[in-house]
Amino acid sequence: MIDYANHQLNMAPSEKAIPMSSDQVYAVESLPFGGVIAFDTQFAYLYLDNRRRCVEAVKLRNSIIMTAACCVDQLPTDFDKTPQKGILRMLVGTEQGELYMVAFNLEKIWQLLYSSQKLSAVQEDAAMNEESQIMIIEFLGARLSACSDLLYLGGNDSRLFYSSTAGDSYVLSVKSEEGEKDEGINPSFNTELAMNDRPYVRIVEEYQSLAPIIGLEMRRNF
Repeated sequence: MIDYANHQLNMAPSEKAIPMSSDQVYAVESLPFGGVIAFDTQFAYLYLDNRRRCVEAVKLRNSIIMTAACCVDQLPTDFDKTPQKGILRMLVGTEQGELYMVAFNLEKIWQLLYSSQKLSAVQEDAAMNEESQIMIIEFLGARLSACSDLLYLGGNDSRLFYSSTAGDSYVLSVKSEEGEKDEGINPSFNTELAMNDRPYVRIVEEYQSLAPIIGLEMRRNF
């Protein structure tokens, strides 16, 4: 454990500080290509290392509290040297028990980070506002436990360990296309709302929570 009482905390130099687009930002997650994704309850904001302002802001489908994130894809080793195509995907879990996919357009991000042509503010805005977005957020599923941590396991069916300290934990399979209703361990069809609220997620295994443990008794024999 670090004893912060014995360490002096200094403010970052003003020229290195990033002005946030919202004063309600509660979570910031670093990104492998150099930058961060920041969340408030209504928006996700993308910042890149060489930009002093928000590159893109995406409105969230619901008011959420992001509690965990993990990358699905690895960044190419030559990302800083060669123009890139494709996407980099990240999974995000929430306090409300929802799962989201965040996809970053690597071609546009490379242009903003490494393009040799110096863009004016007007050109930069035009590049950001082109039809293909820099960051896209897709809803994958809901009605899970409050998310504490995520670990991407991979495999042919894109498995994910979804951990919760407040409820059941799961091994999930993330689907690339919307599937039929999952009638397995924990049915995905919400009878109250008459909808499939886990369209891109299938529960492979469910680990029942034993919490809260409120008592302990020692026994010699069982």
